[in-house]
Amino acid sequence: MSEQCTQTSVWTKQMLTELFKKASDVVLQTFHFQEQNKTCEIMLIYSGGLCDGTQIAHTVLPEMDQMFGRITLRLCYGIMR
Repeated sequence: MSEQCTQTSVWTKQMLTELFKKASDVVLQTFHFQEQNKTCEIMLIYSGGLCDGTQIAHTVLPEMDQMFGRITLRLCYGIMR
């Protein structure tokens, strides 16, 4: 019989930034998607050496924007380190 995990871990932006601060190839970018009065913050985390940032900008971000109802897509900040 297996036990179910009832505790949920929450990864904050600060925790993720701290976790990857010494990883020079990890890129953390935060985006805000807004629809009417609802705002959703999404953090993308990927390896800059293994992913093409241009493809992310041209493929992933537009898909995410459509998912959240296209009104505003704003790059808040990017951390490269």
